[in-house]
Amino acid sequence: MDKNYDFKNEELSQLKNEMMVEKRKRVDNNVMEGSNYGHSDETVPQGNSNKVKISVIVPCYKVEPFLKNCVNSIINSTFKDFEVIIVDDGSPDNSGKIADEMATMDKRIRVIHKQNEGVVKARETGVTAACGEWVTFVDADDSITPNALEDLYNASINKDTDLVIGFPLGRQFPELPANYDINL
Repeated sequence: MDKNYDFKNEELSQLKNEMMVEKRKRVDNNVMEGSNYGHSDETVPQGNSNKVKISVIVPCYKVEPFLKNCVNSIINSTFKDFEVIIVDDGSPDNSGKIADEMATMDKRIRVIHKQNEGVVKARETGVTAACGEWVTFVDADDSITPNALEDLYNASINKDTDLVIGFPLGRQFPELPANYDINL
């Protein structure tokens, strides 16, 4: 194995912790300084700087008919220690306005308005502003089951876990090879 990638679990954990501390410093400094994260029309609400277990990032562009259902599915989760960061990616419809209205009804919701740069940049903006120990993404035209966040979080605390992936019910995936170790 290449020595550049030959980390022991404790080295990987230390590296991850250092990266999280550095990220937290950047976010705290940017929020305190009122930074716009490099976008001329982007503002970052300063409401939720408390650490939560999960930050749910919802990129938002032309999703006016779906956004309320998506956010309500997250808000009605059985898991309660989370924040929702809706990143309005310069949507020309009423998506940003709907997001702002929803944020006034639940303190766990933050909205970031930015110029349109695509879903990848919207997700990056959400990750930069996230306060959670874990980050997950929900597309604004989707919804989650009430226990989805709880199941993902419970999977993360049972082992020394760096990544948890959830799949929607009913989705068909190819059969795994017989020698595949799912507990990597």
